[in-house]
Amino acid sequence: MCALGTGIAPMRSLYQKRLAAKKRGEKVGPMSILFGSRTKKNDFLYGEEMNELKVKENLFEEIITAFSRD
Repeated sequence: MCALGTGIAPMRSLYQKRLAAKKRGEKVGPMSILFGSRTKKNDFLYGEEMNELKVKENLFEEIITAFSRD
């Protein structure tokens, strides 16, 4: 998944759908996300949630970020 300045909401709905499928016992393949925006503090709204899903649910292989103003 790639969210480069377009906002994270569309990507969030996709990974939440995959999480629900995984919890139902469906097999889901590996997933990485690339997110870019201006600042981590103001724009990475779901960063904590995503990191938690990576650690606790093993939902993401990678979370790659790029912030142009940090």
